[in-house]
Amino acid sequence: MQLKSNEQPTYNTVWMQYAELELMMAEAYEKGWISGGTGEAEKHYKARVKASHDYWQSRVEFGLSKGLDLVAMEDFNDDYFLKDEAAYSGNKLQKIYLQMWLSQYNNIEGYFQWRRTGFPELIPGAETQNGQKIPVRLNYPVTTKANNEDNYKAAVARQGADDLNTRMWLIK
Repeated sequence: MQLKSNEQPTYNTVWMQYAELELMMAEAYEKGWISGGTGEAEKHYKARVKASHDYWQSRVEFGLSKGLDLVAMEDFNDDYFLKDEAAYSGNKLQKIYLQMWLSQYNNIEGYFQWRRTGFPELIPGAETQNGQKIPVRLNYPVTTKANNEDNYKAAVARQGADDLNTRMWLIK
């Protein structure tokens, strides 16, 4: 299809879900980056769970669940937060991080959240060929080493070995 000069392509995508924003706010309150403390963090944590529920319920209503046997979501209420795994208690940051990971389960962003936070605790598959470790970065391409040796060496000296398991500065 050829676009006319005055037409713009339309993309239907979600750059950031409201539920994701709520988790960022919960983390910021819980870490004290925003004044308000744990009480505010809990409000945002619960708002995230509700927003996620509403989002997935809308997907079911649009017929995206064809062929799937989904648990009825209309029974969702505040009793959900009475369950130990959902209650905003214990290690609250771990609960926030788990919800972040879950909200990104079908997206590369979930991997980035896991690298940043370390949660949930993931177990590598038995066939991994990286010493039973999940890689946290990519190696530099061979062409970078060959064509830009001085800068390659300087980067490795600053950030650590050019290895799949060396944590990048951003996630240290």
